[in-house]
Amino acid sequence: MKRRPLFIPLIALMLAALACNMPSAAPAAAPPETQEISGQIAEPGVQQTEPVEPSPTDETPPTDTPEPPTVEPSPTATATPTHTPEPEGCTNRIGFVADVTVPDGADFDPGEAFTKTWRLRNDGTCTWTSSYSLVFSHGDAMGGPAELPLPAVVNPGQTVDLSVDLVAPDDPGGYKGFWMLRDPSGVLFGLGEGGDVAFWVEIEVLEPDAGGDGDGGGIFIITPIIPVFPLYKSSGTGQNLLADNCFDLDNGAWIGCGDGTADFRYDPEMTMSGFPPTIKLEKRLVPLHGAAFAGFGSGTPSSSDCQALGLSTSSFKIQSQTYCYRTSEGHYGYWRQESGDLFSVTFAWGTYSLP
Repeated sequence: MKRRPLFIPLIALMLAALACNMPSAAPAAAPPETQEISGQIAEPGVQQTEPVEPSPTDETPPTDTPEPPTVEPSPTATATPTHTPEPEGCTNRIGFVADVTVPDGADFDPGEAFTKTWRLRNDGTCTWTSSYSLVFSHGDAMGGPAELPLPAVVNPGQTVDLSVDLVAPDDPGGYKGFWMLRDPSGVLFGLGEGGDVAFWVEIEVLEPDAGGDGDGGGIFIITPIIPVFPLYKSSGTGQNLLADNCFDLDNGAWIGCGDGTADFRYDPEMTMSGFPPTIKLEKRLVPLHGAAFAGFGSGTPSSSDCQALGLSTSSFKIQSQTYCYRTSEGHYGYWRQESGDLFSVTFAWGTYSLP
């Protein structure tokens, strides 16, 4: 058997060791790996590696559009109001512009209906809404309502026409009613710097049938004025006059006999005659200061009846009849005894107003 030389295996072992320590040639560069990002698919035929997880800072857009999140309002957020709210601390004040209808002192017939309209301006800083009201304040209501809501929104500086239906009272004369506005809190306000002066409607109610149609074409009924004089200047019944006292028939009063207006004096006389003595009472009437009397008879004479008689200024005994007279002032009348004695006489009389 042939023996192989020992150095041959040794040389082979050394060559193998050298082969392990020598740099090998760089392998051919592999094509870059394609990753699936945002739903894109890698090129076909290329081996794909595990998808790379996005970093916390990477935002991956969702494939579906999500619902927008509900944002809760912050504590200071305020919903949009349906109307402009009144600012806190605003003021209410009215400016008078004009009487659109029914000027002060306008004439109306009793019971006539009419509409009063004021033109007012919002001189405050609050906005007037339908929550504000036109209200009756005081004076003559003239059949008007207690309150009426405002017909429209009136901003500061704007004007509004406010109307109310009224009826003239039945009795003639002047009437005045006062009105104001009221805010939603129930506070009344009006004109003036302080906003506390009421505005008004003022009318004059005429006497029935006192006016025409206002243009001079009315029909006027002229009633003739016939003076009416009282029948008697003075008169009465049951008038008592003491003996030796005087009476004024013009004024129907007791009066001093020395007064020039006294018309007569009651002058009774008592006489005795025969034996045994017989007592006789005569009740006499004495005309004074030009007054004159005459007997008329029964009934009540008129002034003309008395003027037709012949009157006398002499004293006379009173009989049971009616007497005509003419006073010291020239008026005619009648006088009638009702009762009488030594101490007084009671009578009725009537002095006519016309001669």
